Amino acid sequence: MKKIILGLLVVMSFSAFANLNGKWTGWGEWKFQGSGASCYTFLNFTENDKVLKRHETAFDCQVAVLHILEEAWEKQGENLVINGEVVGSVQNDHYVMTEQYDENVTIKTEINVEGNHLDYKEMWYDQGQELYEITGRLFRKQ
Repeated sequence: MKKIILGLLVVMSFSAFANLNGKWTGWGEWKFQGSGASCYTFLNFTENDKVLKRHETAFDCQVAVLHILEEAWEKQGENLVINGEVVGSVQNDHYVMTEQYDENVTIKTEINVEGNHLDYKEMWYDQGQELYEITGRLFRKQ
């Protein structure tokens, strides 16, 4: 009985601390003004207790490719920080980041990690109006 309880505690502790660390691949959709294109997607992150780093990645939608640039966020508790400014958060397995593409365009990304997969949603806004919606389900590569 003690071995079963210890085994459950070990499994529960690993699932409670899921993170984005690693390479992820899957499929998604890039919508523009209601129309969508299917995309092959891959993401690559390095995460520890101090930093979350996104490596340069892409959403390949055949007719267009979205290159996602490298970025690193300092982790301060639940906050994600760049240059002293809070630009996101990490709460359990839920990540939220806001980036400024240019003076008019803002990108808000939400990522939910569950086991070996993640759900990805990236919204682009031009002066508050929705420009793009990019979604995907990706799986951790072994």
